[in-house]
Amino acid sequence: MKFLWPYILPLPIGRKERDRVFQAVFGSKAALEILKKTSPNKRVYQKELISELDFSNKTIIEALKKLISAGVLEQGMERRRERGRTVWTKWYMPTPQGKWLALLLQSPADISRGEAGEIVTELFMMYMENIIKLCADYDIEPAVFESTMNKALLNMLEETRPEAPYKSRVIVYGSAAVDTIAVTDKLPGTGETLYLSDVQDYPGGSAANVSIALGRLGIPVSFVGKVGGDAGGLLLVKEFQREGVDTSGIVIEPEQTTVKTFITIDQSGGKRIHVLGGDNVALSISSPDEVDWSKIEEAEIVYVGEVFTEVAELIASFARDRGKKVVYRPGLPLTALDAGKVRSILRNANVLILNHRGWEVIKSSDSTPADLIKTGPEIVIVTKGAEGCETYTKDETFTMPAYSVKVIDTTGAGDAFAAGLISALLESKGLRDCVDYALAVSAISVTKKGARTALPTRSEVEEFMKRRTAAS
Repeated sequence: MKFLWPYILPLPIGRKERDRVFQAVFGSKAALEILKKTSPNKRVYQKELISELDFSNKTIIEALKKLISAGVLEQGMERRRERGRTVWTKWYMPTPQGKWLALLLQSPADISRGEAGEIVTELFMMYMENIIKLCADYDIEPAVFESTMNKALLNMLEETRPEAPYKSRVIVYGSAAVDTIAVTDKLPGTGETLYLSDVQDYPGGSAANVSIALGRLGIPVSFVGKVGGDAGGLLLVKEFQREGVDTSGIVIEPEQTTVKTFITIDQSGGKRIHVLGGDNVALSISSPDEVDWSKIEEAEIVYVGEVFTEVAELIASFARDRGKKVVYRPGLPLTALDAGKVRSILRNANVLILNHRGWEVIKSSDSTPADLIKTGPEIVIVTKGAEGCETYTKDETFTMPAYSVKVIDTTGAGDAFAAGLISALLESKGLRDCVDYALAVSAISVTKKGARTALPTRSEVEEFMKRRTAAS
């Protein structure tokens, strides 16, 4: 017995073997054949059973009575038109238990996905009601069962994870997280309590958002990071796969939890972000052994985000040595924790992106962003939210304003900017055009709640820029 169908009861997969098991349970071949004729959402009529089954009327009626008394079938009467006259006839349908038993008797190929999903859901609810009662009776923590199910689902995802359907032009290294976003009239002050409305969970994580944004812009992309063996990890992996992002480089840590963030947003789009960390959180790749170095060989651009600095330095060095363009955007938490090591990575970065708070952390007392050019990057960009961004190279410095839009949520705006810049760099646009394109992608991204909700496609960005050009 290599595997089981269905997956919950330990029954042989062979039809004859299954039939023998059920004949032993019911003690009647007629009952077994009746169940085979039933359908989860369709009535079967006594008259049809009598005409189609090779048993006597008495045998079929007695078997039906036994199935009803056992709670396997329910019955009723229906008025039907037959041969020009109205007759009353008995019908039968499986109970929730009967649906499951009927499902077991059929080949998987004979059951639609919708029917199977409905039956398994009903069965699961039946099991869960009893499991919760057992947990209460025997002082068992219900979360144990949730954790076991999530790990099983993640293992299945890992085992069935498809190979990349394309050669990735960009490899994104960094974090994936589940964002819990709450809206409030204003951000709370110290010691202030505010009521939060419209609290929802969204797939997030800065580098993960970059990879999703690149995918929507039509760029073949791989994401490399970590998720935990929980519902959050499952949500994130499935979201990557739905968006067409290559997930073959994601490390699944069954005994760890996925990164979670709590974000409060006020009516103007301003926000506060809290990252819920801990010793058992799957933050990001932390060892060279977790890096598939061959992926870097095929890419044109390597994006390094929230990666532990020791590994980030190795990735950047390896990529730069192989002629890849390295875009480094460490993020504020990492910059604040290890500003010195962040600076050491810059010698292998072609492009450095910081927000204005990140620059405040990394700068020396009297330095300017232009001074970072001397440490390695060819381009340094400091994003400043609604004020746009400043761009520095060894030959020029320029400031570009942000596009004016109605701001709903600025979560992920910097991620959208980075994706837009990378997309434009791949097209060999001029630097000013690259930055302008990045600002357009970022502007569109803040028009809806959630870091990914408003991330645009390439055609949407082009249409947005055309409208703005025409309006000016």
